[in-house]
Amino acid sequence: MARLPAPPTPPSREGPRVNEDIRVPQVRLIDQDGEMMGVLTTREAQRRATEVGLDLVEISPNADPPVCKLLDYGKFKYEQQKKKNEARKKQKVIEIKEIKVRPNIDENDYQVKLRAMKSFIGEGDKVKVTLRFRGREMAHQELGLAMLQNRAGKFVLPTVGNAKMAASEMVSKTPADERISLVYAPGANSYPIINYEYAIVSKTQPNAEVAAAMRKFLNWALDPKGGNAPHFIDAVSFVPLPDSAVKLSRKQIAEIK
Repeated sequence: MARLPAPPTPPSREGPRVNEDIRVPQVRLIDQDGEMMGVLTTREAQRRATEVGLDLVEISPNADPPVCKLLDYGKFKYEQQKKKNEARKKQKVIEIKEIKVRPNIDENDYQVKLRAMKSFIGEGDKVKVTLRFRGREMAHQELGLAMLQNRAGKFVLPTVGNAKMAASEMVSKTPADERISLVYAPGANSYPIINYEYAIVSKTQPNAEVAAAMRKFLNWALDPKGGNAPHFIDAVSFVPLPDSAVKLSRKQIAEIK
């Protein structure tokens, strides 16, 4: 009785077997154009690979006989690694980084924190910026507001005519310690997005007008064809929630969205 050939062995190292590492007697060959060349001896398949200046790469080691293909193995490895890297990026766990600021922060510290914020957002993480008032600062929140508004024109509270507020995914206020937090999230072009829960307004502004200004601002800021993303991320940043903030109704929130 004729002895059956031993089943093909899987690759003994990471990655497929290539060229002389393929030690089975026969392989099923696919050429560089994807054409099936049938079952050949491994030596013949290796000869054909040499003729066209390519590698003989085992792509299905558990088939009988194993399937090999003529290709550029260096390029093949590069494409495989590229696919793995892209898959790893999609699996990134988004973290929330926190940056704390005080109303009396000096210019150098402020610039350091602003650069850190942009770096975190650029890496795909969310950034929670907390503006804290302590002691007598609680009775003078306008100091924090003034600090933000006087940063080289970068911080502007929205009005009916000028709605350049810091866009955030969440605006929250904790009455216990007058802590104000803004959470920024990266968008398609790494600029923040807004939750719409609060609108920062003066006591004389009707909510309907604020909603219209906010909607106009968002259409401007989020327009992918307008090239506004770089200006948007540089022009706005931390804005506190003052006493004049008005919480919007569900209807008004829906209107802004």
